[in-house]
Amino acid sequence: MTAKSTSFSYVSNAGLQAVDYVDSNYVNSLTVDGESRALLYSKDGNFLAHARPEVVNVYNLQDENKLILSIPNIKAIELSFSPNSSYLATWERWVKTPDSEVDPVKNLKLWSLKSNNLGTLVLSFSQKNQNGWEMKWTDDEVYAARLVGNEVQIFDSRNFNKGITHRLKLEGITNFSVAPGKRYTIVAFVPEKKGQPGTVRLYDILLLTQPVAQKTFFKADSVQFFWNALGTSILVLTHTDVDKTGKSYYGETGLFFLAIAGNFDCRVELDQSGPVHDVAWSPNSKEFIVVYGTMPSKATLFDQRANPIYSFPSAPRNFVSFNPHGRVFCIAGFGNLQGEIDLWDRKSLKKIGTINGSNTSHCEWSPDGRHLMTSILYKRLKVDNGIKIWHYTGVLVHEIKVKEMYQTNWRPSHVCNYPERSELSPAPNGIAVATPPPKVGVYRPPGARGMMNREQLDKPHSAKSTTRSGQSRNNIPGLNGKQNNNNSRKSQKSVTSSTPVVVNEEKSAKDKKIKQINKKIKQIGEIKEKLKKGENVELTQLKKLEQESELLKELENLEKNISSLPNGIPNDPPSTIETKVLILGCGVSGISSAKVLAESKGIHDFLILESASHCGGRLKNKNWPENTSNFVEEGANWVHGIGLNNPIFKLSEKYNLTRIEDNLVYDTIYDAKGVKVDTKFFKSQFDYFKNVVSSVNALSVKREKYKLPDMSVRTALTLQGWQPSDSESLKSKPDLANAIEYVGFDLEQADTAEGTSLNFGVGESTYKDFGEGVQFVKDNRGFKYIMEKELDLIAYKIQKERKDFIYFNSHVKSITYANDDGSDIGGVFVKTADDKTFHAKVVICTFSLGVLQHNEVKFKPNLPESKIESLQRFHMQGEYKFWGNSENIIYTSSKKGYYPLWRNYKEPGYNILFCMVVGEESKRIESLTYDEIIQEASEVLKIIFKQDFVEPSSIFLPRWSMDKRFRGAYSNWPLGVSELNFKLIKEPLFSVLNEENYFKIAGEAGLINENFLVEESAKKKKISRVLFAGEHCSRKYFGYAHGSWLSGIELVEQYF
Repeated sequence: MTAKSTSFSYVSNAGLQAVDYVDSNYVNSLTVDGESRALLYSKDGNFLAHARPEVVNVYNLQDENKLILSIPNIKAIELSFSPNSSYLATWERWVKTPDSEVDPVKNLKLWSLKSNNLGTLVLSFSQKNQNGWEMKWTDDEVYAARLVGNEVQIFDSRNFNKGITHRLKLEGITNFSVAPGKRYTIVAFVPEKKGQPGTVRLYDILLLTQPVAQKTFFKADSVQFFWNALGTSILVLTHTDVDKTGKSYYGETGLFFLAIAGNFDCRVELDQSGPVHDVAWSPNSKEFIVVYGTMPSKATLFDQRANPIYSFPSAPRNFVSFNPHGRVFCIAGFGNLQGEIDLWDRKSLKKIGTINGSNTSHCEWSPDGRHLMTSILYKRLKVDNGIKIWHYTGVLVHEIKVKEMYQTNWRPSHVCNYPERSELSPAPNGIAVATPPPKVGVYRPPGARGMMNREQLDKPHSAKSTTRSGQSRNNIPGLNGKQNNNNSRKSQKSVTSSTPVVVNEEKSAKDKKIKQINKKIKQIGEIKEKLKKGENVELTQLKKLEQESELLKELENLEKNISSLPNGIPNDPPSTIETKVLILGCGVSGISSAKVLAESKGIHDFLILESASHCGGRLKNKNWPENTSNFVEEGANWVHGIGLNNPIFKLSEKYNLTRIEDNLVYDTIYDAKGVKVDTKFFKSQFDYFKNVVSSVNALSVKREKYKLPDMSVRTALTLQGWQPSDSESLKSKPDLANAIEYVGFDLEQADTAEGTSLNFGVGESTYKDFGEGVQFVKDNRGFKYIMEKELDLIAYKIQKERKDFIYFNSHVKSITYANDDGSDIGGVFVKTADDKTFHAKVVICTFSLGVLQHNEVKFKPNLPESKIESLQRFHMQGEYKFWGNSENIIYTSSKKGYYPLWRNYKEPGYNILFCMVVGEESKRIESLTYDEIIQEASEVLKIIFKQDFVEPSSIFLPRWSMDKRFRGAYSNWPLGVSELNFKLIKEPLFSVLNEENYFKIAGEAGLINENFLVEESAKKKKISRVLFAGEHCSRKYFGYAHGSWLSGIELVEQYF
């Protein structure tokens, strides 16, 4: 099974059992008989560690539950994976030996799970206490830490041989935690002592000499830490051993809020006296719920500044938990309370339903966020052990009864594998709920009933004293059973509910009918046996034999029908799909953006939307002619600027892309009447023109340097001496002059000299920066092959398959980045033609210039007028390619650009002719039918080849300017465009933040940094939500594939 399946495991007296949800049924996927001591999934759900009396086994759940490692001769009772599953820590009970003082027993061991070092013992320590045994890691696994005496010892996993690389020494330290997220932050606690207040301090792991934030408070003998998922804020729950007011046997509690930036801290004000029972952050890291006060307790929702948002009705509750999406949460009362679970919708703040459960030991949301597991464990109750799985509407969908069950857990999976729905799904058909067992509980004095004794609950590793996003926090309050010294079990959260549910009556009736038919078939079998033995049978029994075929047929039909009825977990359609960065377009700049995010920035939470069914954008090839092994390029066909500084050339070399040198030698020229032109004469005029173009390029650099007014390239050509009408050699040959200009200028710039800007539209940056030369791609794998291979590397880096982060055939219809007044909406919402909605913190838009100009995508709010004006000033020209059967030629015509350049597509003998047309003529040709194109092209070829001409057998025309996904082949810089216009095209789309929201946004996932923010006023800042990349965003290399590649890289380097 893949991690996307809804799976769970449980440990009983019979052994380990893993269960997968397959085809609307729960099926056993892994069974291990015999005694078990501990069970643990890795954070990503890819591995399962199972501790038995003398061995620890590790299974790869991604590879058909394959056993990949057995660690023998170890009596582990505690297990812990590192965040990325590179290491497994085991803990055994410490045993005193005669040599313990000299050579202590090393009972805490760290094992490598890396494929090149699998099963190697990396570190080992002597750790007497089970409480606090576990090593704590940064999310990227770079640093691991453990508390020893009065210091936190920190190790660098890149080289464990160095030993301890950092130390945090604090006199009296008793607890610490490492923040989740991208920041290397550590929090340490020193309790109250001799009149001195307790202290919580936050440090940067790389700078442990000075805390970045701290908070002091009295009445703090111990603490629990609750990080938000981003690691930007922390809640500190303080405890005292004794309540000096005499109101509680279990001491006093307090709750404090700290931001790791050091700019905010406070006490969370609670409006009802009594203990804090439970705390839970929403997965969005922006709000949290606290359950507190004497019974009936209160529950209140707070924002990221500890301001109350909503208070829920008072009820006997002591437990709260959000589902992985944060859309639904439960508030429940376990332990000595009645076991009721209230299910709430965060969006509407309305109660969805209530589940009645009692004697629950474990309660946990499934990774898909739509199901709640409740279980009764043996340590809580010796009878009625088992698992129940409920839909979040309160419907029971599955139940397993177990004689003695010690532990159960869902298999983790990333929340992006289960997209959040915009609307809650309706209740599925469920199964009947049995009468709940009588409530059994340990006696508590009246004043303490319903209270949580967290210190005893947090000893097992499944409910740690440090609560971090993504870790299990499932212990039920009020459970204080002793652990078996020989067979330690994790104490975990659980609930059992018994609200009546709607049963699928149709299915129940058919089940009953199947049972009746099976009974009749069994009776028929007994009658047949009697006949074989020669026994007498009655006439009525003989008549039953005649019904056998009909019964079998009816049974078959019933079984088919019942399999199609709803049962178990429904497969609801997805709604909003969440990600941090959404890249629009899987072309060259989209792929380079993703590459830098994954490899350089360490950002793996991104998705790519591509409207086509392939990657590469305008790097695209086609099998043509059909039923042959030949391929032709529809788009880019050349590598310009040959040198290793050119990223496209470098990739072509890296992946051995087949190319040939293209020296642009035009040795076959025909005039409009089909008469051959003298090659030497053409070459001399062409060389003269290229020299003039070089002078024009130099003039462009000079005028840009001194900020002189712009002019057209036509004017510059005249100033530099190119005046065909005054030339003795060309004034009588205007058709030839047109051909020289077309081949020497128009073809490269995709526009005429009259329409091209001198200051900004020409230059030799490509050849100056990378090297002279041009190569023609003639690889049957296609030019896009280099992009395909780069995508493979990205997928390997982020450990995902392409289908898990690229949505092909997803045509974007709208992009909403702010409210109508420009205020921030917490990200960007992108809707596609197939009714999918994506929500991201930042969008990188790599649409072609033509798509933006043609308003193919609706921006909400509309694009700023200055950007629209700048977009329309740029030109997006089409490129037409035609293939027939002949040689390489230039055709001169009085109509400039009329089927002017014919080239052999690959090599002589392929019988494919390639015609290139750019500018306005290309748009005209694209508007024609194939028959009209064949007629025009054939007329030109007949003029050239006369009686040798053969009608083309096939034609292929990529209509780039008419394709809504591209609206052109590449961009140029026309006359009238300024540097300001170019900057406006690249300028991000902003939303406006007030000062309060600025501090909230500034710490999101380490993704939003100062580069995204623009100060508009003292109390107002703009945040970049939509960024733009593509070849049209490259100042020096617009119109080229390498310009597109570098644009994506430069954008990510600038903003992330």
